[in-house]
Amino acid sequence: EHHEKYDGTGYPQGLKGEEIRPLSRIMIIADAFDAMTTNRVYKPRKTVSVALKELEDLSAKHFHPEVVSAAVLALKDICINEDITQLPQTSIEQQRFAYFYKDRLTNLFIVDYLSLILRYHLDSASAYMYNIELHNFSNYNTQNSWAEGDRFLVKFAEFIDTLYPKTVVFRVEGDDFMILSEKRLEGIIEKIQNHSLFQGSIVECSVEEQYVEDIHNLISS
Repeated sequence: EHHEKYDGTGYPQGLKGEEIRPLSRIMIIADAFDAMTTNRVYKPRKTVSVALKELEDLSAKHFHPEVVSAAVLALKDICINEDITQLPQTSIEQQRFAYFYKDRLTNLFIVDYLSLILRYHLDSASAYMYNIELHNFSNYNTQNSWAEGDRFLVKFAEFIDTLYPKTVVFRVEGDDFMILSEKRLEGIIEKIQNHSLFQGSIVECSVEEQYVEDIHNLISS
C-alpha cells in the first residue's frame, strides 16, 4: 500500500484516507522522505528541512495529516548520511547506469547525463564546454540515405570521443554534440573542423568554446 495516497489518487487499489492501514501510512511517508533525502540517479537529494516542507505541503493530499505531524517532529533534527547514493559503485552498476544515459547509435552520453556529471564527477568548480554543430546534415541524408548518415555520425562520434583523454562527450540532438572538460582543450576547434570526414563533404562543422566558471549556477539554471 505504500503507493496509495490519502486523497485516493494512488495505486494499486485507490485507497483513500482511513482505508489505508496505519502501518502503510507510516511506510508511505518513510519511503517519500528517504527518496527525497537520498541521492538518486535522476536527481540530487534534498535537505531535511526542504523534504519536511514538502511533506507538509502534501498533507491531506498524498499523506495522512496525523503521520505528517509526527514525522515533522521525529525527523526535524535527523542527520542524513551523505554517502548514501544510488550512483553506480561497481563495474556492473556502471554498465546498468550507462544503459539509461547513452545514445543507442553513437554510444555517447545523452545530455540528460550532464547534470549528474556536473554534480558528482567533476573535481573542479569550473569547466569548459565545447558545443559542436554539424551543418547541412539533413541534405547529406537526402543525398546519401539515412543509413549512410548514421555511419557518418558513428564515425564522427568515435573520433571526438577519443580525441582528448579525461573528457566526457555527449550527443545533444540528432547532429549536435558537446565535449565537457575540466581543462581548456588547445587546438580542438582546428582538429575537429579539419577532420577528413569534412573534406569534400557538404557537411560543415562549427565548434563553440564556453567557459563555465561556476558549475553550480549552471546546474541551477
